[in-house]
Amino acid sequence: MMAADEYEKALLAARKALSAAASEGEGAQAEMALGLALEYLNRPGEALAAFTGVVARLPSAGSEAERVFLAEALSHRANVLGQLGRDKEEIAVYDEMIARFGAAPEFSMRLLVACALTWKGYTLCNLGCREEEIAVCDEVTARFGMAPEEELRARAAHALLNKGAALRLLGRDEEEIAVDDELIARFGTAAEFSLREWVAQALLDKGHGLNRLGRDAAAIAAYEEVVARCAAAPELVLRDKMAHALVEMGYILADLGRGEEAVATFDEVITRAGSTPDEYLMLWVDQAYFGKGFALRQLGRAEEAVAVYDEMIAQDDAAPNAARRHDRIARALVDKGLALEQLGRNEEGIAVYDELVARFDSAPEAGLRQWVDEARTKRERLRKGR
Repeated sequence: MMAADEYEKALLAARKALSAAASEGEGAQAEMALGLALEYLNRPGEALAAFTGVVARLPSAGSEAERVFLAEALSHRANVLGQLGRDKEEIAVYDEMIARFGAAPEFSMRLLVACALTWKGYTLCNLGCREEEIAVCDEVTARFGMAPEEELRARAAHALLNKGAALRLLGRDEEEIAVDDELIARFGTAAEFSLREWVAQALLDKGHGLNRLGRDAAAIAAYEEVVARCAAAPELVLRDKMAHALVEMGYILADLGRGEEAVATFDEVITRAGSTPDEYLMLWVDQAYFGKGFALRQLGRAEEAVAVYDEMIAQDDAAPNAARRHDRIARALVDKGLALEQLGRNEEGIAVYDELVARFDSAPEAGLRQWVDEARTKRERLRKGR
């Protein structure tokens, strides 16, 4: 990607090219370059004018290359309309793309139509138009669910996920689970990573839905399938989904009073992913530490819980990007204080809360401020009980 000053240079070059354009085609190319530079420089109003100019110069694009160029101009026009908050006009541009190119047989055009439908769905989601979003997702699936090209089938799978999310927001959990099952049935044997990722996400979403419905055994089975599918995967995204599934499963087991199984499940996350340099995956590792500590405290093994929190804090403090983990470190200190209280070691608990306040009292982040306030409250309660 070019730096901002390079886009300023590109902007000047595009203006010169536009002034020198000897044909509508040259003018369209220059206006496209102008719009792209303005879009990057966060000048959406001017970019909109440029992309509108491109469309006006190509009213009857004939060749595939011209139609792709026109469709890309329309796509950028829709994007800047979205940036300007003109959502209904943005949707109208996507509808124009679909109407113009929806019957095109070329892969390049079908992909642009799929993208237009996808972004139309996102815009409807942002507007809270759930039923209309669901209809768009259905159209993507109908058009591209059986496509020979992997990229188009992946769009269809993603549309099913988005449909499930819309149903979830409507409180229709049973229907969401049915959509997850449809995705798994359609694409569950696919070897391509882009489809395996969405199948794993569908299983995660299915587990969440089953958990919300109180169907714990079925939820655990869904999470176990995620682990089975992703445990040996080299792709970081799939390993992340495995860790997520194990954490969710561990908390269900803890809530069911199956503490020993919960501890073992959280340990599996820590063992499999605890040394990862990936920051996002470490979120789940830290969630596993929290879950393990919680389960140990439930089992009356608060001494072991203290050791778990100490291990997590030491690991996060030693990380190159430790500042990003301060919120989780603060939470671990609060939980450690609670474990010490459970052991009747209130003076040590006060010292832990003192440590948290000393470390993060001047932090500007709202999340850290909440942990500092909680530590103060707990510390004062223990001091009064001396």
